[in-house]
Amino acid sequence: MKKKTKGLMISAVLAATSVILPHAPKIIPEGNSLTAAAVVAATLSIPAESAAAIMPARIVQIAVTMPQSCEAGVMEQLCSSVTSFLDDEAAKADTALKNCKKNCGWKKRKDDLIDAARKKAKDSCAKGEAPDINELNNGLDTDAKARLKSLYDRNSRMFDGTAKLAVKESEKNSDVSVTVTVAGGASATKKLTIRRPKFISHPPLQFKISRDLVTRKYNIGTPDKFKWTLTDQLPTASYPSGRPLANVAVTEIVTFDLSKPHSINPEDANWPAVGFKKITATTNASGQINDEYVIPTSIVPDRIEIHLNQKLIVAGYSGMSDITITDEQVTGRTPVELQ
Repeated sequence: MKKKTKGLMISAVLAATSVILPHAPKIIPEGNSLTAAAVVAATLSIPAESAAAIMPARIVQIAVTMPQSCEAGVMEQLCSSVTSFLDDEAAKADTALKNCKKNCGWKKRKDDLIDAARKKAKDSCAKGEAPDINELNNGLDTDAKARLKSLYDRNSRMFDGTAKLAVKESEKNSDVSVTVTVAGGASATKKLTIRRPKFISHPPLQFKISRDLVTRKYNIGTPDKFKWTLTDQLPTASYPSGRPLANVAVTEIVTFDLSKPHSINPEDANWPAVGFKKITATTNASGQINDEYVIPTSIVPDRIEIHLNQKLIVAGYSGMSDITITDEQVTGRTPVELQ
């Protein structure tokens, strides 16, 4: 009966067929029972009590077979390409600042931003981590941002931050196998689908200026809340953009983009002193969260032009939306690809 109980425990663990893993999942091939149980719990997203139940079972091996797409040394290549690119951009910014005769405020700001981005990239690489592209865009013009993204697309792969663990999410349903072996008992294998957040999108946005009857401030932006929809990497006939991901936390970090012309400053909008707004919401059963782009202000300027940067973070993946609010419309990037 004891062996049968162990088998039932393992079968319960392997009952899940579709799981969502964070960015750069780590897989431990084997270890003692405590380590193995923790890996099973993390890999299969099972409740803590289930993990506790299998710990005494003395799991001796976990074998995970996944699609592989990361060549050794990819991070070194990425770091070299990124730092070289930023060195060139910094040199251009330095030259432009030295040649500037008047109204040089933005050129000085751009030079400082690119220097800071270059330092962040080099610090990350020195720690053995991949530079975050979303932290390197400040100060770059539209063309430079596009070239940096292209550089990442050519070099970046799914890896665990050290370029040694070559793992990737599912490319099709049930293409991952997990086998758990228990001492004194038979092995149990389950086919799984490893889903990950790939895109987050919203419908076309509306524009409105309204006034809050309590604060007497004007609200400039979207008239009502709109919905973001989070989807995975596996499109179907019913979901051509990917299947919705429910019960997943989405974090938004919104900042003013002062590198572009603007008619309202953060101070006018009572923006937090830290310089950004941070909100976290969990997707509903349809993979959706509510959002709104609204700037409060005491006075409506004759010409409205507001630029915001919105970083969206889901399970370690992230993407950027550039938001523009003008006299007549609100626009934002959609869909946002999460990388």
